[in-house]
Amino acid sequence: MALSAPVRPRHVLVVARWYPSHDVPARGTFVADLVAALVDQGLRVSVASFETVQPATADPVAVESLAAVEAAWAAAVRRPEALSRPRSWGVAGVPVARLPAVRTWVRGERIDVAEQAARHAGPLLAFGRALADRDPFDLIHAHTGLPDGLASAELADALRLPLLVTEHDSTLLRRLDQDPVALSHYRRLLGGRRRVVAVSEALATGLGARLDLEAPPDVLPNALPTGIFRPGPRQARDPDELLWVGARVSHKGTDRLLRAFALARRERPGLRLRAIGPSPGGDESWLALAEELGVRDAVSFEPAADRQAVAAAMRRAGLLVHPSPAETFGMVAAEALASGLPVAATPSGGVEGIIGRDGRAGELAAGMAPEALAQAILRALARRPSFDPQDLHDRVAQAFGPQVVATRVMAAYDALLEAGSLEAGRAAPPSLRASTPGSAPASPRPTTSTTKSGDRERVLIVARGASAAQRLARLPAVVGPAVSIL
Repeated sequence: MALSAPVRPRHVLVVARWYPSHDVPARGTFVADLVAALVDQGLRVSVASFETVQPATADPVAVESLAAVEAAWAAAVRRPEALSRPRSWGVAGVPVARLPAVRTWVRGERIDVAEQAARHAGPLLAFGRALADRDPFDLIHAHTGLPDGLASAELADALRLPLLVTEHDSTLLRRLDQDPVALSHYRRLLGGRRRVVAVSEALATGLGARLDLEAPPDVLPNALPTGIFRPGPRQARDPDELLWVGARVSHKGTDRLLRAFALARRERPGLRLRAIGPSPGGDESWLALAEELGVRDAVSFEPAADRQAVAAAMRRAGLLVHPSPAETFGMVAAEALASGLPVAATPSGGVEGIIGRDGRAGELAAGMAPEALAQAILRALARRPSFDPQDLHDRVAQAFGPQVVATRVMAAYDALLEAGSLEAGRAAPPSLRASTPGSAPASPRPTTSTTKSGDRERVLIVARGASAAQRLARLPAVVGPAVSIL
């Protein structure tokens, strides 16, 4: 008897807050990398992402008006025009919907998980049901469980589709430890035709322990764009240039980086540090610390750069220094190795799985102290001539290359689809709104009515920042008077 062919998805809906946008083209590039890899395998992908909208006031009248705005938005996202095909961010040509999620949930460490997920689920349900009517999809793939996975579970239940959740969130384990309500809601993502995977062994192990699983979730890593990150000529490298690519913020280890660099420079005075990335709080405090440590003249702080520029920097540097204390994957380390650049890193979880512990790809610090990172830097520099750039590239390409990862993700899709339809009579898990005291009321069902100004339909636009407001001001006169900026 011939074996039946596996059930193959033809169209997948990816749900991800972390996806590139016009305003923030570098956010969630790891999700876009996977989307590109899946498209290259012949799969059609649509993306639903979110724009968080902050109400200006908690006044009851304003909240009542907000409900009307949400209803209008729900009607708008059902239209085919909700999907655009960006050319300069994300994956060129892949349709993306930017769905408005009104932020009413509590801020800080103890975020109201149900409220947050419900506010994302409202527009996602309106959009997803309409898309399924026009262009059915076979499976939903959410990136991060809270809130993307929970919101996607609502849509998956409504359409009776399987759901895959890839966990990336570096704050998740601490959150599950501190918030039993979040832990309870996360368990809703397990079982039936729902599956959770993690991007690294470290995250999978931690997640399995928190969820009391018999075995940790499977690992499906990020896809590495090896066509962009590749080795350059050996003679183009500057062996004394240390490189860090990432946000200059405390939780990424910037303080540790500068202190470790100052210690290493005592042993090798010719060293220089080049740091590329955003600095949300400004660089004044980091410049002051560099001055205090006596390395101000040897440190270069540069703004965020596009991937081509980062790849060029990685082909020029002598060593990547990765000071972060916690990483679920460590994309920068993988990009560096693909560029033929060895890595010295703190033991942050995901990075260990990328550079390994055999010394072939770099050096791991013995701990989190700046002294330990400085010693790892010096050890790696002492062995600098022994690192083979092509071997470094091949090491990560074989594990995280686009085709490799896409093949594994497609196999996970196949397994979910082959599980068949939901068991007859199995009740869907209760709605977030129905099961959680104090959660937000369900968004009003979208209607066919429209908001008018005179005899013209009004357009609701969410603008963020002064530059967005300036661009809106340049809209044609025929559109301008019909625009409301929230």
